[in-house]
Amino acid sequence: MLVGRERGRARAGAQTLRVPVSATEQEEVQVEVTRLLVEGYFGLVRASLQDAVPKAVMHFLVMRVQRGLQQHLIRTLYRRAPAGRARRLRSRAACTRPAMHERLIRVLLLRPPQA
Repeated sequence: MLVGRERGRARAGAQTLRVPVSATEQEEVQVEVTRLLVEGYFGLVRASLQDAVPKAVMHFLVMRVQRGLQQHLIRTLYRRAPAGRARRLRSRAACTRPAMHERLIRVLLLRPPQA
């Protein structure tokens, strides 16, 4: 049963459930059982939220740091990409290519024929 000003706010928020003075014993038991069930439900919801909120906050913090770190590393990698080093590697590979080609031919010639 809603009391006083709370009738107009039935959909707005929490309500107070009071047992009328002329209630029977069965109604009193029903009200008490309902009160205990609601308290238990809200306790479970509160515990669930207390557990979930820190996990959600940490998830978003970790994901933000991960994104920022990846962007920073990629920016740093491409900003400092030494073009001279890449050219040196290409010229070194070009110098060693004939020697490697000769080794490959020797290895293939020494290999026994496959059946």
